[in-house]
Amino acid sequence: MGRQTLTIDDSALTIKPGKRATEASLKLQLRSSQGGEQALTLPEQAELQGVFIDGRPQPIRQEGRQVTLPLTPGKREIDLSWMTPQGVVSLYHTPLVNLGTASVNGRIHLEMPGDRWVLFAGGPRLGPAVLFWGVLLLLVPIAFGLGWSALTPLKFHHWLLLGIGLTQLEAVNALVVVGWLLALGVRSWLTLDDRDWAFNFMQIGLAIWTGSGERIWRPLNNPPRVMNNTFIDNNVRGFGLLQRDRSFARYLDGRVEKDTFHANYDCD
Repeated sequence: MGRQTLTIDDSALTIKPGKRATEASLKLQLRSSQGGEQALTLPEQAELQGVFIDGRPQPIRQEGRQVTLPLTPGKREIDLSWMTPQGVVSLYHTPLVNLGTASVNGRIHLEMPGDRWVLFAGGPRLGPAVLFWGVLLLLVPIAFGLGWSALTPLKFHHWLLLGIGLTQLEAVNALVVVGWLLALGVRSWLTLDDRDWAFNFMQIGLAIWTGSGERIWRPLNNPPRVMNNTFIDNNVRGFGLLQRDRSFARYLDGRVEKDTFHANYDCD
């Protein structure tokens, strides 16, 4: 039995499926005790895009499905890239690549398009794991509790659908959205004195400075049913959540004094 002269210390296969085609790249770190050649077998219908050895491009052509790599003694880093005409499908399998010899530290990195959710994954026992289902099981009782609460008009199915969408965000950002909806509900239940700091805090609304110079203010409230406010504008100068100014002098037009205002108000 001949002595092995080639060792692949690390192999990393990166797959990026698109709608109509798939990009793939393979990075190898190998050690060879003598010169020679090593043949790799690419997936079906793969078209070689380039080969780099130690960062330098190589004029290597594909013969059928095989790519023959020249080897010299020592450590080498080899990068290959290719394209296949198959895009992403509902049940996607990563392509098979035959390295021609055993490899250790093999990894497969699959980058799915942003409009796809991974629901199931298969592989070796210590392979991929989908955490979405555990999160969904946790969302069900949370959505039930929030839907049972009378703070918001949202029901169980509303909270569940919202929670599924928020799973794509960081946990902190999702909590901010849920907390804001609950805060709007709490606001509708509270009756506060206008001298209270909490009353001042709740005088918050959405301010928009349009491209034409118009200033729009919409107070935040909690209506009995779900409502949408839509504002369309070009070149918005600014927007954000602001607290209304409660100083009386801010609402005078320059001629009306406070005493005159009270006098006119009393006459009316």
